[in-house]
Amino acid sequence: MKRCGNEQDLIDHWTPFEAEMALLANRTGRGRIGLAVLLKYFQLNGRFTRRHGDVPGPVLAFLRECFSVAPTAWFDYDLGGRSGKRDRERVRGYLGFRTIKVADERRLCRWLETEVAPRDLEPRI
Repeated sequence: MKRCGNEQDLIDHWTPFEAEMALLANRTGRGRIGLAVLLKYFQLNGRFTRRHGDVPGPVLAFLRECFSVAPTAWFDYDLGGRSGKRDRERVRGYLGFRTIKVADERRLCRWLETEVAPRDLEPRI
């Protein structure tokens, strides 16, 4: 997890944009902070958090203040449950990502074989 060095870092990296706030609309308490953490964590790290403890205390305090939620709200959010799965899908869709399919893997392998590592591996003297 990238560090959150100071308050300006928190503001710059963890404050939801206006469009992101629309994604968080109609969510309250743990659902709102859960979705916000998943979104911002993914934007900063290129992956979703796997554990509640991955998110630094200053980030949680900042988001709790932003959303006026209980101190335990993030820890009450079920990362592995239906809400967590649904929210990860929402974040991927919002950011233009999707889960990889078998056809994608095959297409990637073909591209790697033809463009990145052609089979012409004879030594050149």
